Amino acid sequence: MGDVLDFQAYLVTRAPAVLIVENDADVRDIAESALTDAGYRVLAAADGMAAFRLLERHPEIRLMFVDIMMPRINGLMLADMARMRRPALRILYTTGYGDAARRQPGYRYGKTLAKPYRPRQLVAAVEQALRAPPEWRCPA
Repeated sequence: MGDVLDFQAYLVTRAPAVLIVENDADVRDIAESALTDAGYRVLAAADGMAAFRLLERHPEIRLMFVDIMMPRINGLMLADMARMRRPALRILYTTGYGDAARRQPGYRYGKTLAKPYRPRQLVAAVEQALRAPPEWRCPA
């Protein structure tokens, strides 16, 4: 039986790991299901502190999908903290407050997926973010 490929074990070692950071449990669950169904390894956190701890413990995380508007540590601050430690980490933001998020000061390390989004839109945005080189820019 050693010659039989264990598909789940293959996915765990080959599929990119994505960290979802979303304080709304329902939205987090939908995102987690969409990305898991698409074959990604998914870790999830409800706030910035939990996310930072996961980033420290899981160097295999290649992309962080983060809500911009969260209590205490917002998504922009978390992305700053994460990129200081891991410059190659890809960031994909999300928000339901587009105008308010655009006015937030800080660097942007990736694109923003507006809420509400469909699961297939999330999967496409994650695929695109993983293919693109790491980036940063100031808001206009």
